[in-house]
Amino acid sequence: MNRRRCAVLTEAASLGLKAPDLQPGELGLWLCKSQDPEELTGSLSESELTRMQLLAPGAGRRNFATGHLLMAHAVQSQGPGLWVSQRCHRCGRQGHGQPTVVSSGRRAGWWVSLSRSSSICAVALASAPVGVDVELVDRVSAADIAHVLTDREWGAASHPALCPGDLAARLWCVKEALGKAKGCGLEGAERLDMLDVVDEASRRPESWVHWRGWSLMIFDGRDSHIGALAVRGGPLHVRVLRLS
Repeated sequence: MNRRRCAVLTEAASLGLKAPDLQPGELGLWLCKSQDPEELTGSLSESELTRMQLLAPGAGRRNFATGHLLMAHAVQSQGPGLWVSQRCHRCGRQGHGQPTVVSSGRRAGWWVSLSRSSSICAVALASAPVGVDVELVDRVSAADIAHVLTDREWGAASHPALCPGDLAARLWCVKEALGKAKGCGLEGAERLDMLDVVDEASRRPESWVHWRGWSLMIFDGRDSHIGALAVRGGPLHVRVLRLS
C-alpha cells in the first residue's frame, strides 16, 4: 500500500495533477485528458493492472490508467489513510465496480465517482453520495440508449429536428451520474422520466437543478464531450480542476 501511495504522488506530480483540500460544502470535479498508460502503472493494484491489460492497446488503456490515477490522487490528497476500494454489487467481487472511499478498512466520510470516455476522464469527490458521467456527444444516439429511456424521452431524443441533437447524450449522462450516486447503476432508469429536468439543466448549464432530493448539473466536458453530476441533498460549490 505504501508503495502504491508513493507511486500515486509521483505519477500525479509528473502530470501536474492538483488536489486541494476540499472544504465542507464543496465538490471536487477533476477533468483530465488521457495519458500514456506505460508511465502510470505504478499506482495500479494487481487487479487493476490485470484489467487494464485485458483492454486493447490504445485509448482504452490510456483512459483506464489515467482515470484510476486521477481517482486515487483526489482521494488520497484529502487526508492520511484514505484509499479507494472497489466492489461489484452484482457479482460481489472486489477490484471492480463502484468505488468506495475507505480508511483503515472502513468507509470514510467521502464519496467518489469515476467516468472515462474517449480521451477524457472525470472524477467527482464530495462529502455526500455523488456520481459523475462524461460522454463524447457523437457516440451517443437515441437508438444506443433506448433501453434506458421512457417512451416520452425516446420520442424527444429520436427526433433531433424537434430537440437538440445532443439530447440523447444529456439524458444518458444524467441517468448514469444519478445511478452511480445511488449505487444502483442504470437499474430502473427506463422508468425515470427525466426529460424535464434535463431540459432545465440544459438551459442552466453548470448550475444545480433539484430533483427528488438530488442536485443535478450538466457541464461542458470540452473536446466535444458533455458531462453530468449528481449529488444527494443540497447543492455544493463545485471546484473544477482541468488538466489538458
